[in-house]
Amino acid sequence: MSQLLSPDGLYYWDGKQWRSITAGGGAAPPPPVRSSRVLLIVAAIVIPTLLVGGLGIYLASNAIFHQAQRILSSGHPECSSPGVRPGATVSSEEELCGGRLGAPYFGVDCTQVSGTPPGVDVYDRGKTDTQWQSVDITAGRDGCHLDVGAHHTRSFDTAKTLAADSVTIADFVTHTRVGGVGLQIACTKEATCVDFSQYGDGAYSLDEGIPEGGYENLTSGPAIFTAPLHIGQPNRLIVRVHGQAVTVFLNGTEVARGTTTRTPTAGYVVFYVDNRDSAAPQSVQLQRMLVFGSA
Repeated sequence: MSQLLSPDGLYYWDGKQWRSITAGGGAAPPPPVRSSRVLLIVAAIVIPTLLVGGLGIYLASNAIFHQAQRILSSGHPECSSPGVRPGATVSSEEELCGGRLGAPYFGVDCTQVSGTPPGVDVYDRGKTDTQWQSVDITAGRDGCHLDVGAHHTRSFDTAKTLAADSVTIADFVTHTRVGGVGLQIACTKEATCVDFSQYGDGAYSLDEGIPEGGYENLTSGPAIFTAPLHIGQPNRLIVRVHGQAVTVFLNGTEVARGTTTRTPTAGYVVFYVDNRDSAAPQSVQLQRMLVFGSA
């Protein structure tokens, strides 16, 4: 057959759409709405990749991939509140992404200190270690330096427990796509924990901690479906917990939404750098972390 075949050899491109070879030339059954968008975009990537050679393959597929990411991420709700911008000032009673900020629970501006801020504990743990080690960090005008070695995780914890119903805001800069960053809300070993992680390649995961150990995934997704991290530029991550409802925004785009199976209780708030699976070091500057009640 002279027409262009799909990689699996089951369909051919007739110039307008993929058609089944085994179904008498009829079109394949229509996929679900979300999948159809993905298949159209994947087809748009595959065809020029097969037809164009050398540098053209890279340029065409790279451009189309980023366009696909923009199309798919456009389905995520956007937050137009001024407070979603990294570094923007926010205060109690202000509306932020569909909710009102309550009383301030915690706040630290790492650009105004020279070391570990008061009210904060910083810990480090290797992938094969059984215990967390307390560490000191440096800070400057660019923020608190959370420099993490290969196969390590570093956490920036509130020294006191805070109410579970809360809005946590973290401004940070990551310089590579190695590893990831995350926020944990209402975390204690004995109770539950809301854990959101975002990785340099765009993949994300929203999880619920199980009392006395382990996690259950609430929702997760691959790189193409999310708002990507800004590498080398400030990011603002917002996690709202209200009752059992959790909503996450990254740079003004809703990244994840989930419902916990248990009602979160008071616990620690933690910003962390997850570099467990990387053989290269990771550098992140946490500029500020703010926690308000969720009104």
